[in-house]
Amino acid sequence: AVVSTQSGHYGRALTLRERLFVCVSWIPKATVQAAIGSYALSTVVELDIRDEDLIKASEVILTIAVLVILISAPLGSLLMTFMAPMLLPLKSGYNTVKEAEADDGEQPEHAPSTKA
Repeated sequence: AVVSTQSGHYGRALTLRERLFVCVSWIPKATVQAAIGSYALSTVVELDIRDEDLIKASEVILTIAVLVILISAPLGSLLMTFMAPMLLPLKSGYNTVKEAEADDGEQPEHAPSTKA
């Protein structure tokens, strides 16, 4: 994922730190696991396959997909929360997101959202 992210942003106006943050932000994306995790089991059910080994294998695939989602989503969210201040620059003259927000009430450029 890191290689594809880096190569996909090559030549863009992103700094190395910003490109690293893009890599981190891709971690919690569980759309592929959610989409294909249940495919094996639903195929077995739709085709009315009675082979116990195939049923068990498809259940294992679904279980692994769910576990990957449950692990990667919170991990990615935590990494983005903690790495954003280290990797993404704030507006010039500000040391923290709160300072920039207090000054003009707007979100600083490239800063993580602190509003609910």
